Amino acid sequence: MKKFIRPLVLIGLVLFQVHSAHALLGEVRVTYGDVSGKPDDYNKAYFNFQDGPEITKQSYLGADAIAMLPVIPFGFGLRYEKTGDDLTQFAERVDYTIDRLALVLNYRIINTLFYVGPIATYGLSHELDFKIPTDLNELKAGKSKSYSVGLEGGVKLAIFRFGVEVGQMTMTFDDIKDINGVAQTKNGLAVSKLDFGGTYYKAVVGIGF
Repeated sequence: MKKFIRPLVLIGLVLFQVHSAHALLGEVRVTYGDVSGKPDDYNKAYFNFQDGPEITKQSYLGADAIAMLPVIPFGFGLRYEKTGDDLTQFAERVDYTIDRLALVLNYRIINTLFYVGPIATYGLSHELDFKIPTDLNELKAGKSKSYSVGLEGGVKLAIFRFGVEVGQMTMTFDDIKDINGVAQTKNGLAVSKLDFGGTYYKAVVGIGF
């Protein structure tokens, strides 16, 4: 819970600064949706040998704080999102969580009662906690990166914002090792990368000023 609260406090501080700068407009939103992330290294080494459950998607809960220029419909801010799952199959279990803090940029091609435009993010920090309890193993990543490109659209009802966002996200964790610093292998296959990227969609609810 603390991991979720700290980024939200940071986003809240950004929003406060945006609100204090009267020359700027802004939005704060809550987001929720799925990414079709299928980490092939893990699935091939575990699921294909019936040594673990298949991982095929992630459901992300997140929050945005975006400042927008008053004349040009360009926005910039922060996005925090978190996902996790606890899966069991073939009497084997995997438990993982991912935290991501990213820069978010958007541009409203249409920005009236309705809004439509491109949106992109670039990961600033990532945290992966990946446990395979039935193997008594915990995996850590030496390197990570993420970015996304998508399209957002929605409607403005007074101060409220209701919308959707769809696009493609890259989310990879490289140099995977166990807690002893040993490269991970299973069934003769190396698990050197966990790739959670894929097509994504999310619902967006928030307020604007």
